[in-house]
Amino acid sequence: MNIEQFNIRNEDFIVKVTPHLDEKKNWLGEIDISIITSTDNELNDKDFNDLMFLSQMIASSIPLMENDEYYRDVLSDYVHQYIHDNDIEDVDNSREINYDKDSNIISINFNTKTKGNA
Repeated sequence: MNIEQFNIRNEDFIVKVTPHLDEKKNWLGEIDISIITSTDNELNDKDFNDLMFLSQMIASSIPLMENDEYYRDVLSDYVHQYIHDNDIEDVDNSREINYDKDSNIISINFNTKTKGNA
């Protein structure tokens, strides 16, 4: 899916995950996390602050996964169950959902599409 296919609106909050890459474009296992919204966001102050706090909680879940094995395992189980319950299949047959939690880093490849509505 191309980024232009998303209907990004002024009131949207985007949690951006940027991988650190080596010169061959291989992921080094580190990321930067940013929260993006428009300066033209027309939400009232309370709604804006509530959604920014929710976005910060989402972004904070990543370092929490790194520090808390129980939390990481709960989220991992939740994702696996979600994939199973929603009958998510690969974009093409040559790709699989790759998952690894043998270290501090959790890698999940969501290059998938769903059957029906997600």
